Amino acid sequence: LCLPLVFIGFYAVTATMMLNNIKRDPAAMPTETNRPPVTSYAYQNIVLMGSDSRTTVAGQGRSDVLMVAHINATRDKVYLISFPRDMYVSIPGRGMGKINAAFAYGGPALTVRTLEGLLNLRMNHTALIDFDGFIRLTDSIGGVTVYNKYATQGACVAGQPQVKYPVGEITISGEPALCYVRQRYDLPNGDLDRAQRQRAVMKAIIVKMFRPEVIANPVTFAQVAGQLSQFISVDS
Repeated sequence: LCLPLVFIGFYAVTATMMLNNIKRDPAAMPTETNRPPVTSYAYQNIVLMGSDSRTTVAGQGRSDVLMVAHINATRDKVYLISFPRDMYVSIPGRGMGKINAAFAYGGPALTVRTLEGLLNLRMNHTALIDFDGFIRLTDSIGGVTVYNKYATQGACVAGQPQVKYPVGEITISGEPALCYVRQRYDLPNGDLDRAQRQRAVMKAIIVKMFRPEVIANPVTFAQVAGQLSQFISVDS
């Protein structure tokens, strides 16, 4: 009887610490009054950004990964929509430019505003992670398995041997996982194939986080919670 209570208490404390430790920055969401209206609270649109730097400081680097996760009104499906970094769009106050430049100009807030102008749809939340956070997160869950459509290889760390990604199911984590989702030049469809890789890895991370080997392992659960607390997450 005592042992289950200890585990329940551990999970409760860890989950509470994770939620309390998440970095929340009000400046990461737009404050303009001319944003698209909130048409429904039933569904949610979450902007997911991966900074191409080693820090989540707003305005440093560019949004190497940019997705919108749409959670439907019945909360039983999540759709991931990718926006390739070189999309040529209107950036509020900056004119036309590549969509990933919005982050460099004005951080997450301008990126969100750019997406809202492009889609004419209100974004409800945003979350940001940097290179190091992604590396630690994939390591914490013991890697993820995805199906790789095209064989590629690349040196993830300068001076280190190249990592090969053969066709078929591969398991990746850490630096090789980061290298995998950033490759584009060796892929036949460039950024479009890279975006497909990013969606596949994101889905695999979400699925892996809720598997028994992660949730039921107190050490692993604590490590994952610690990495999730590195996100900057803001409600609109």
